[in-house]
Amino acid sequence: MILVALFIFFGGLAGATRPNGVLSILGAVCGAPLFLVVAALLWRVFCESLIIAFSIHETLVEIRDTLRGSAQ
Repeated sequence: MILVALFIFFGGLAGATRPNGVLSILGAVCGAPLFLVVAALLWRVFCESLIIAFSIHETLVEIRDTLRGSAQ
């Protein structure tokens, strides 16, 4: 994730020698942090969904064990 942001940043700075160099620098300065923020948000959503899925799994296991105990 950080490597991609660095690639965007330095790629934009390297493109500053072209006729639209100002836009390239602007893209590098804005694009790299924006990528990091979006990637961090997506990572957080993924981790939170894993926590919720594990919580649901544990609840279902407890219900199953309770039902097995009452059936015996």
